[in-house]
Amino acid sequence: MYSEYAKDLKALVSAEHLTFKSTPSYQEILEHVSLHDGRAYLDLCRNELLMSHDDIVAFARLNDALGAPVLYDVRGITCSPTSLRYVYHAHLVLKHIRDTMPVAQHDCLSLIEVGGGYGGLCLALHYYAAKFGIRFKEYHIVDLAEAGALQERYLRSDAFADCLRGADIRFHDALSSGSTVPCESAFLVSNYAFSEFSEKVRAGYMDALFGKVAHGFMAWNFIPVFDFGKPLIKVEHERPLTCHANRFVYF
Repeated sequence: MYSEYAKDLKALVSAEHLTFKSTPSYQEILEHVSLHDGRAYLDLCRNELLMSHDDIVAFARLNDALGAPVLYDVRGITCSPTSLRYVYHAHLVLKHIRDTMPVAQHDCLSLIEVGGGYGGLCLALHYYAAKFGIRFKEYHIVDLAEAGALQERYLRSDAFADCLRGADIRFHDALSSGSTVPCESAFLVSNYAFSEFSEKVRAGYMDALFGKVAHGFMAWNFIPVFDFGKPLIKVEHERPLTCHANRFVYF
């Protein structure tokens, strides 16, 4: 599946205009949050996070401005449901950073994302970071080289110039297992990625990358949560629950 994904990415990245969000082959992997789940993410943003309508809409419009997503009417908001998931997940991550990382690091944080999609979570985290008193000194995405090329084109777009002005975003080939990430005491995020890796690939990351990580958050799918070498703070059911085994893992 991933070899075909990488092949499709090459064509999507080289296209004159980015339309990957509405390309069926890409939607099989990403950008496939349903309207039903989009409503659930919106409800969580409103009722759990107590976000204002404008605060939600502003990011959704920003993220939907590029990539030609399929838009739906989600309780009166015209957007991609995937953008609403990024809003919700970004807040979970930023709250956990605020609660676990030393205060001295809040305005100079190193963050590592393993499996970065097209860059939507990176964009959302930068967009909402100031709300939590957080500033990223550097942001590293470790992914397939082809995915990194899409992330770089997406995040370097003029559409996001204001949001990402001055951001230090770096892209690392997954073949390195994160060994090329030059930081320590970082915060790690991996949403629907690390838990999908084979045992051999996971071991590579645990050996090469996890020693550089202090805390983190993962959206975990498919398999029971196993010991990956970091003390767990909390494990809870994914919200909304998109698969019976999915979890939010805080460490």
